[in-house]
Order: sequence, then structure tokens, then C-alpha cells
Amino acid sequence: MRLKSIFFVWLCIILISGACSPKIDKNKFQNADRAARALQRSIGAGVKYQDFGELLQGLSDEVMVLEDTVKSKRERELADEYFSLLKMYEDGLLLWRYEKEFSGHNFVPPGRIYVGQDLEPIVTKYRLKTESHVFGPTRQSWKSISEDSIRTVWYNAGEQLKRIDTLLKEEV
Repeated sequence: MRLKSIFFVWLCIILISGACSPKIDKNKFQNADRAARALQRSIGAGVKYQDFGELLQGLSDEVMVLEDTVKSKRERELADEYFSLLKMYEDGLLLWRYEKEFSGHNFVPPGRIYVGQDLEPIVTKYRLKTESHVFGPTRQSWKSISEDSIRTVWYNAGEQLKRIDTLLKEEV
């Protein structure tokens, strides 16, 4: 009987402590959320490369502020989700930069993005399909991805924003 009482008290303590876990202070996340949504809207609106970079810097600044202000475990989890979102937007911007920089080179076929060393982790992360090529004069092999790969990254960013929405809705 005594073992049942101890177990019951232990179970109550666990349930009460779980129910009393600190909620997310949504005010801390307002600026990061506003910056993230501005980026997402800009993608659909056909933003220019330079403007996207500026919006991305705004989100980066807000995510860094979160690093210093989050207190609870739940806030840390949400801040980590915003950090993941930031990384996705940075990945997309890097793909976009490669698309712009190499589109004028004759060896890169239209509609393809040259996969340089910087892009290898992104290709792996998003499982982007590559195409192999050989540069004629030197017989050097290289890879490319479809320029639609940028949309794949933007799609993943949109899904990440949905995960953030889910976390925020759980707090209501």
C-alpha cells in the first residue's frame, strides 16, 4: 500500500510540473515572425535579389535577438525553429546567387545552376537531383541542379513556417 501512495504522489508531481511549464511569451517572437512572413510574402511577390537579401538580414537580426531573450525550454524550441527557417532562406539565397552568377557562363546550360563547393551541403540537405556534365576544353566534370531547386527550398521554408504556426497555436 505504501508503494502505491509513493507512486501516486510522484505521478501527481510530474503531472503538475508539466501543466505548470512556462508558456511562450509570444511578444518576444513578434519581430522575428513579422520578418519571416515578410520574406515569405516577398517570394510570392517576385522580390528582387537585393531586396530579399535585405529582408533576410532583418530576420537574421531578429533571430539573434531571440538567442539572448528566450528563457524557457518551449521558447528555446520555438527560437530554434526560427533559426532553422533562417537557414532555409539563406540556402535559397545562396542558390539564387549561384543562378545569377553562373547564368552568363556559356558552359552552364539554360535552366541549370552550377553546383559549386558551397552548394554541395544544400544539394544533400534538400536531396536535390543533380545532373553531371563535362567541361569540354579541360574534360573536367561538374554537376548542376535545376533552377527550380530554389522553389524546393522556398517550399521547405513555407513548411517550416507552418511548423512555427503550429507551435504558436499550441500556446493558445
